[in-house]
Amino acid sequence: MALYGCADNRRVLGVPVAPAGTKPPVITAYFAPSEGMFGYPIRVYLAAEDPEGDMLRIAVQVSQVGYGNYPTDWIF
Repeated sequence: MALYGCADNRRVLGVPVAPAGTKPPVITAYFAPSEGMFGYPIRVYLAAEDPEGDMLRIAVQVSQVGYGNYPTDWIF
């Protein structure tokens, strides 16, 4: 079973949609805390498969209650 989580919101993140006939990377498992302590970094753990080996980077977007969304962070 593939888990897409927030990464499936491609339009908001500005991620291009894979062309027909290709096999895009698939998130197989992930973990992130639902809450974090003030001043501490938030760690997100991710496992993915990339059948074609062409994945360049991963996008992460954090939403804070009372503040809104932080800018998307692209991790190579």
